[in-house]
Amino acid sequence: MTLASTTITNARFKIHDEDSTYFDTDSYLLTLINSIIEEVYSTLLQINSPLVQDSTVVRTTTGTTGTTNEVSLGIAHAGISKVWRVGYGESPLFAVSESDKSNYNTDGATGTAVVAIPEAYYLTGNNSTMGFLWIPDNIYTFNVYYWKETTALSATTESLPFDGIFDRYIEAKLVVELLEIMERDNSRRAIFAQNEWDKAMGRVFKLRIEKRKVVSNMFSIGGI
Repeated sequence: MTLASTTITNARFKIHDEDSTYFDTDSYLLTLINSIIEEVYSTLLQINSPLVQDSTVVRTTTGTTGTTNEVSLGIAHAGISKVWRVGYGESPLFAVSESDKSNYNTDGATGTAVVAIPEAYYLTGNNSTMGFLWIPDNIYTFNVYYWKETTALSATTESLPFDGIFDRYIEAKLVVELLEIMERDNSRRAIFAQNEWDKAMGRVFKLRIEKRKVVSNMFSIGGI
């Protein structure tokens, strides 16, 4: 993966600013890189790319009346993709709102707590905690797949994200942005940037993308 400093050096060379005449520090260029990263991240999130997905494992405690059914996730995330009970892969748990948990935790006829194998989950505590419904009747392990948050680069010594797939695009788009700021013609460089975007997205679609999103979106995402 490419360092941000390398991307900046290459971009300066392409706009003939090796001596930092136009942009005297790298901090502004790093800000531009972060905005490009955010653009890429938003597209990858939209198509459910594994490049922005990760997973964690959580375990419940044995449920009884009055026992909490909530477990801290211990992660920062941009949303939950799926929750699977380990050893029972027939179907994932379905998501419900926290306000619906009373419909699951209590038997409507008897008013007693329902203790059983969880079939659903909800998020609470600013999405940092996951609750399971029904109240677990045993200790269960779940694989939680989630969408990673994007993290801005804080220094030029950090590497570009996305496993190197978008490194060339980020550099090409940075050149386009810099030429725009300098009020110079960037049409040729914009074509190069689009080509790098097309190649990067082509590689993305060869990865594990959910079939339902491929069918519905692959002809509506720019460059595909």
